[in-house]
Amino acid sequence: MRRLFLPAIAIAAVSAGGAASAQSSDAEAQYRVARRLAAEGSAGAGEALDRVVALDPRGPLADDALLDRALLVGLPRWPEQRGRLAAPRISEARTLLSRILKDLPTGDRAEEAAYRQAVLLLEPIFSFDDEEARLLWLALAAAGTNSEWASSARYGLAWLAEQRGEFGRATDAYQRLRVDTPNSEASARATAAIGRIRLRQGGFPAAAARFQDALDSGALDDLLAAQTRALRDVAVDAFQSRIETAEALHITAGTRPTGVAAVGAAGALIVQRKVGLVIELDAGGAVVNRWTVDQPLAALATPNGLRFAVTANGVLRLEPDGGTESHATAGAFGALSSGVADDLGRVWVLDRRGERLGLIEPGSMEPAPVWSGGGARLATPAWDGNRLVAVDTRNKSVLAVYPDSSSQPVVTLGLDRPGALAVDPAGRIGVLHARGTLVSFFDADGKALGRFSVEGAGMQRAVDLAFGLDGALQLIEEGSGLWWRAR
Repeated sequence: MRRLFLPAIAIAAVSAGGAASAQSSDAEAQYRVARRLAAEGSAGAGEALDRVVALDPRGPLADDALLDRALLVGLPRWPEQRGRLAAPRISEARTLLSRILKDLPTGDRAEEAAYRQAVLLLEPIFSFDDEEARLLWLALAAAGTNSEWASSARYGLAWLAEQRGEFGRATDAYQRLRVDTPNSEASARATAAIGRIRLRQGGFPAAAARFQDALDSGALDDLLAAQTRALRDVAVDAFQSRIETAEALHITAGTRPTGVAAVGAAGALIVQRKVGLVIELDAGGAVVNRWTVDQPLAALATPNGLRFAVTANGVLRLEPDGGTESHATAGAFGALSSGVADDLGRVWVLDRRGERLGLIEPGSMEPAPVWSGGGARLATPAWDGNRLVAVDTRNKSVLAVYPDSSSQPVVTLGLDRPGALAVDPAGRIGVLHARGTLVSFFDADGKALGRFSVEGAGMQRAVDLAFGLDGALQLIEEGSGLWWRAR
């Protein structure tokens, strides 16, 4: 019996090995088909990749197929590219990446899966988890390699520190990345990020130099290169105390628009409260997206593309496909009036009377109180990367509210019935006042920089204003429906 048993085992092993080999061979052939379909943009690519995994669930191509399947969703490569996927697509991609990290942790795509999972964890939806994202990136960075994904993780950690206002720590991390990975995309992005921090801190010449260094590297993608050129121009203008008010565009933007938020350097979100719409215009004034929103009070857009709408009942995410999703309710605030968002996805909101300020952290369902000021009545808050500033309509001033909930006036003189405010990327403040007929400009410390009459924009009374990423002023007039933008 013993002599018969050993050959039986050998035969079984050979048979199993042959089956596994055939399984891998079938999966390899299927993967080639799936890759070809994906390259052609075929709708059948996803199903073909699923078939690869089904044929050999733990084979050498399973992680490739799962990751390629997730990439079909349109995953953001860098944290600045979040906000372009609807929540169901984010959940779908996270499930695929989780299968790699759980079932195939030693696969050659595991590092990439971990990095991309961390980026998705920072999407400003219910699944937001910046601590888990940080841990994933720390594990990659601690591996001690200069692989593409380890370097990307180091950039992500620095970016998180920047968004949380830890500018010294972020600058050090970005600088080390520049030294350790020269000529890489991560290094170029880190250089541009140092420029952003210098710009927030008022170091305009240093900011312009870093932006130019990033552009000279040639490693930035087209979108970031355009943003970096815009910010470089803002830094130069701020150093020269110059605000451009020469007309670039003057068009009818919609039916009785009541608000405007700049998108990128030259686009805009236009609020049409009475018809229940928020529309997005490109640089030429063409409508590129629209969202149906019941009684929108304000539209919010961050430099890197997150979009929200504020209603009395709460905050909505404006999805790329034209749909909307509830981001948070008004909660104990009862009713909201306005708000502002940052690139991490935090949203600050004012109550209906403008007497209380709340913060909605990503993933939270309602605002937490962060400030209330006796005697102040705030409107149209703006975030300058360091603090929140808003018009105090009751005291005819501009008030700054800091992360520790302290506050102090920034502008106290020279404003006549201020109604709206905006801040450019260099921290310069524009205040619309005198019944919507005048815009006064101030630096971050409240020093007057000049004025602009809205008559120069062909308007009688503007109702709102914004600054593009390049510092260009935008104005909107309700009665005529005009949208005006400077160069």
